[in-house]
Amino acid sequence: MADASHLHHNESGRFADGLHFGRISGIDIHADWSVIVILWLVAWSLASRAFPDGTPGYPTAWYWVAGAAMAVLFVAGLLAHELAHSVVAIHRGVMVRDIRLWLLGGIATIASEPESPNDEFAIAVAGPAMSAAIGATALIAVAVFAAFDGSLLARAALTWLGTMNLVLAVFNLAPAAPLDGGRLLRAWIWRRTGDRTLAGVRATRAGRRFAIVLIALGLLEFAFGALVSGVWLVFLGWFVFNAARSEELDITLRNELASVAVREVMSPDPITVPSDASVADVLDQFMLTHRCSAFPVVGHEGQVEGLVSLDDVRNTSPADRTLISVAHIAQPLEDIARVSPNDSMATLFDLMAQHAGRRALVFDEDNLVGIVTPTDIAHAVQRAPMRVARHHVMLPPVPPRRIGNGG
Repeated sequence: MADASHLHHNESGRFADGLHFGRISGIDIHADWSVIVILWLVAWSLASRAFPDGTPGYPTAWYWVAGAAMAVLFVAGLLAHELAHSVVAIHRGVMVRDIRLWLLGGIATIASEPESPNDEFAIAVAGPAMSAAIGATALIAVAVFAAFDGSLLARAALTWLGTMNLVLAVFNLAPAAPLDGGRLLRAWIWRRTGDRTLAGVRATRAGRRFAIVLIALGLLEFAFGALVSGVWLVFLGWFVFNAARSEELDITLRNELASVAVREVMSPDPITVPSDASVADVLDQFMLTHRCSAFPVVGHEGQVEGLVSLDDVRNTSPADRTLISVAHIAQPLEDIARVSPNDSMATLFDLMAQHAGRRALVFDEDNLVGIVTPTDIAHAVQRAPMRVARHHVMLPPVPPRRIGNGG
């Protein structure tokens, strides 16, 4: 089992159907249903083969108790790894929205960039350091158990836990984004060149090369009969390759749009809806008669109170749509990204990530002057390469790519 742990930017919605376990240090903790697969595979492999082969003579139930305990502690170690990233990130002024556990490990979703190579380094190294500390602690516990002639099964379980956490620490230090070692590589190149974009692109390309090596090793193992480990390496390599490519697209896109002002992208003078209108009236009189899918909601004195989208209406039962006002289902203003027409698109992306939203409202002082929608952003993305060519902006060479959502 290898932890594809990394900090990821604004990957909202991917784990929407998972479990929410509450908050730790102000960070939402989520788990995808595939974590159950991790728990089962670890517990089953340990209880049915590893522990009986290594420490024979115990009742079957004991093997399963030990296997289940190690599975839970293993996943807890993944969470601790991500929390270490997150706590350091918050200390360094980087906003962390949530932590998500899934089949390949964990992801801490951050909503802003580190400000310096030192911040990047500190955040990246914290996770592997935590995994190494857990691994070392478990192996020290094995030595203590051995000194006092403790249970062989307990020693075998702790040896497995310690070894796995040390393997995770080493694997994640591979100099290939999106792994933690890729973040360290990015910090090093950033410090040497002073160019964050160039550093990010080189780190993600290293990630793609590393992924190809993983896939090749997996195919070799598969060819020589190691079916499970071969398939696992291929799957892990595929994930790393796609994550690295996606991250490279994000980096180059942000660079291309860095000099673009929000006013060049926004839809000006958005249609607004009154806050006291019923949901049914808003659906009939606005959403079904205009091409917009979201509308700012205004109060009696014209002040903007929030934003209502077609999804908000869909999530309201038809029986309730005539009974409640749109103000009851609208997203409140504080939950929506707010930008100025003169802000850059890079600022817009950061604010939208912090608010985990797909739209932003544009204000000139207190006056609503525009809205930025996913369609507006898609059009800006499509025009970005032509804009760069027109202004002769030099970018690191990138392979041909499709324009799309890299997150």
